[in-house]
Amino acid sequence: MILYGEEYSQINGKIKEIDTKFFHIYVDTLKRRIIVPKYIVKNDLSLILDETQVIQLPNWFLRKNKIIGF
Repeated sequence: MILYGEEYSQINGKIKEIDTKFFHIYVDTLKRRIIVPKYIVKNDLSLILDETQVIQLPNWFLRKNKIIGF
C-alpha cells in the first residue's frame, strides 16, 4: 500500500545507532540526528556505524522532519 506516493530523495548521512525498528542517522548538512524507521529506507545500507553513505528516503518523511521543503 502506498500512502504518500513514490517520490524519494537522497541525503548523505552516517548511521550512529541501530535499533530493532529504527536507524539513528546523523545528517551531515543539518548537523543533527534523525530517527528513521527501517521500513521507509528505499536503498540497501551498509550497517557499518559512522560511515558516510547515501540514504534514499521518501519526500513525505523528509518534509515532515523539516529536512526538505519546509
